[in-house]
Amino acid sequence: MGRGAALSVRDAYPGLDSELGDIVYRTVEALGDYGLLCMKYEGTNIGAFQVKRHYILNARLDLLMKSTEMLTEVANQYERIDMNFPGIGLGRMKVDTVENIICGLPDNIYVWKWKPGEE
Repeated sequence: MGRGAALSVRDAYPGLDSELGDIVYRTVEALGDYGLLCMKYEGTNIGAFQVKRHYILNARLDLLMKSTEMLTEVANQYERIDMNFPGIGLGRMKVDTVENIICGLPDNIYVWKWKPGEE
């Protein structure tokens, strides 16, 4: 959680990176495919939407698809889900590629895309 949107979340919730890392390791060990992890942290629902196996790598289409399917399956458990636009920043995927996959997400999921200069 050292770059991009993950860094912002880590900074907002000190200790989240360690807790989430422990959950990932218990679930799939290092560099495994977990797709989507949901947890409650300090009273807030937090989700980890996997698009890559290691932060330094590019996002992968198969992981984006798996995570999208898993999110679709659990979306009805939540009134509203907000998430950053996955895979396009430091994941280096093309916006059109990602949009074609996430366009079918349920209506209670709001995907946010930050553009440099918009603060």
